[in-house]
Amino acid sequence: MGIEGAKEGIVFQKIEKNDSSRIVIRRGKGGRIFLWTVVVLIPLFLLWLLFILAKITQPGMWQFIPLVSTIPVGVVFSYSGPHEIELNLKLKTYVAKKGLPFPARSFSGDFEDMYGLCIRKNTNKAGHVVGYRIDLDWNLPKRPPFELMRMSKLEKAQKMQKEFSRKLGIPVGEEL
Repeated sequence: MGIEGAKEGIVFQKIEKNDSSRIVIRRGKGGRIFLWTVVVLIPLFLLWLLFILAKITQPGMWQFIPLVSTIPVGVVFSYSGPHEIELNLKLKTYVAKKGLPFPARSFSGDFEDMYGLCIRKNTNKAGHVVGYRIDLDWNLPKRPPFELMRMSKLEKAQKMQKEFSRKLGIPVGEEL
């Protein structure tokens, strides 16, 4: 079972290309469309709701409506930007892009910049494990880990981690 066989456990990211020359991972268009829809609908709903509540309770409170409606939009907006990486297996180079939708940051280099692939837990507020992510850690001191995939099952994440490690020729890092 290769990377393609583990797809049913993938959450949000999509492997667009996976062959002997390239691996391309990016957020799926469906997820980005959903997030952009939420970016538009949340403030409209909150504006409507807060307008009604302010009108009923305190007519002078309408000034806070835009502030309260922009907080969740900012959070969703940060996740609606690009998060993608293209790994050229033949040239041993990568090009990545991540960040907010408009000032997204691009960076590139060769596989020597990579330290290893680590599996880390995703937990909820109660501390329960709700999934796992495969992070690409760097040898570069100020570059944070790059999340490659989120998986719902540890076994599937481990299989994908080993497959990526073999294809990229980089070590498997410490897990969890």
